[in-house]
Amino acid sequence: MQKKIIKEYSNQCDIVSKAIEMMGDTEHVYDVDNDWLLEFMDKIKNVSSEEFQMIWGKILAGEFENPGSYSIRTLNTLRQLNKYDAECFMKVASLAICYSGNYAIPENKEHLKRYGVAYKDLLHLEECGLIKSQLLGMKLYFKGTNRECVLHNNKILGLVKSNDENCDFFEVGIYAFSKCGEELLTAIDVENNEESFLDMLNSLKNEKQNILVSAHKIVGDTRAKEIRYSLEDLLV
Repeated sequence: MQKKIIKEYSNQCDIVSKAIEMMGDTEHVYDVDNDWLLEFMDKIKNVSSEEFQMIWGKILAGEFENPGSYSIRTLNTLRQLNKYDAECFMKVASLAICYSGNYAIPENKEHLKRYGVAYKDLLHLEECGLIKSQLLGMKLYFKGTNRECVLHNNKILGLVKSNDENCDFFEVGIYAFSKCGEELLTAIDVENNEESFLDMLNSLKNEKQNILVSAHKIVGDTRAKEIRYSLEDLLV
């Protein structure tokens, strides 16, 4: 029993130490909900894997910097994941695109197959509570005087403009991440697949005649209100 208590305490200390290393100066540490913190500390007692400790540490650091970033439901979901679940999630998440703060992967069987994602992977992640395997249609609306919309994968920004004054939006098929899945995306260091995103943008450019599509390297923080990007078009 003593060894068990010492090991649990050691795991907690390791994860908290990792969180402190990741944190910048923050004024919100004491704003974290006590119930949330108790749940968090209870769930990390038996987390000894270095990879999972890093994830938990990033979640704690994120919660300290911006309280309310991670729900207790996400903590419950993460605690039930094993190594295979995490690897499957990272494989699918590498294809993720973001539009107006919502994350999804494009629905295209050939595209998914090309990058090693099978429908059974989506079903598995749905069972884990991380993604929805039901096909949805995502409408992307053209906004502002430039009549354009922006989507990105944290590395590359896709700029889509309308060349038809009667066209206010276009629609693409997607598989959406759940709320827990979206929160977990910010806590796992996913290697975003640039080639996959460029392929998707190229498909949009070739399939839809009433839009103009370009791709640009992101040079700023994607969390900023205005994302900075290079003017060079990667699709040319």
